[in-house]
Amino acid sequence: MSRMTSGVALTGALVLGVTAASAAPRAETTAVAPDALVPHEATYDMHLSSSRSGSGVVGARGTMHYKFADTCDGYAVNTRTLLSISYGVGTPVMTAWEFTTWESKDGSQYRFQVRNSRNGQLIETIDGRASMPDDAGATGTVEFTQPSTRSAELPVGTLFPTEHTRLLLDEADKGGSFVNRNVFDGSGDRGTYEVSALIGSRQAAQPGGPEQAAASAERIAASLLEGPAWTMNMAFFPEGSAAPMPEFQVGLTYHDNGVAESVVQDFGDFTISGDLTDLKPLDRPDC
Repeated sequence: MSRMTSGVALTGALVLGVTAASAAPRAETTAVAPDALVPHEATYDMHLSSSRSGSGVVGARGTMHYKFADTCDGYAVNTRTLLSISYGVGTPVMTAWEFTTWESKDGSQYRFQVRNSRNGQLIETIDGRASMPDDAGATGTVEFTQPSTRSAELPVGTLFPTEHTRLLLDEADKGGSFVNRNVFDGSGDRGTYEVSALIGSRQAAQPGGPEQAAASAERIAASLLEGPAWTMNMAFFPEGSAAPMPEFQVGLTYHDNGVAESVVQDFGDFTISGDLTDLKPLDRPDC
């Protein structure tokens, strides 16, 4: 789930009367069972939903393809986004972004790869791996091999993306409404983000909802949208930032099986929305 396309995993605020899961060591994390996340492929129609005066962005259109697979010992995730952005003058800018990761089911090991192109030219390559120890109170490490070889420390309690999603769904299922954790995904050259997530109330499944009405039954597997869902709004603050406003925000409607029915990415000056157009389950491996 590049901040333009990682989609996936969020506003930082003081909320009275909410249940909070604060930054705690990874070993103390409680999350939904690994098998609760269903392997699937999804495609979203991406479009500009709002643009503030002076942003320069007048249009955006494209697709995001997301694949979440079970590898027995972990999760393999691939996100491919093609987006045409118009700035009012000149030809639109064509961007292609691919983000590939693998994360162990215990949340301790993580590998990541980014390929970012603009108008057909490769402009960014990121490769690396990261690990978080089981020891409570211990820091983690990340080793980059591209664009340069370097290492960095990950703060105590850092989560990788799928572990963070599992924690959000677990907190939502228990009736919680706020989660604040450090998350590392490797999609940029920075370290972790402090992600503050507000979780909305539980929504009953709506198998006849607008997303399914927009596409044929052959394109959207209704069985993957039968479980309850929650709207989650997440604000991303760079590690160590004292800024009162997040660098960007992401809104998702998450089902209890990890399927995102919609996504909204707010970059301050403009907002990109994604509507689900295709969804199918993937087979689980015979482990």
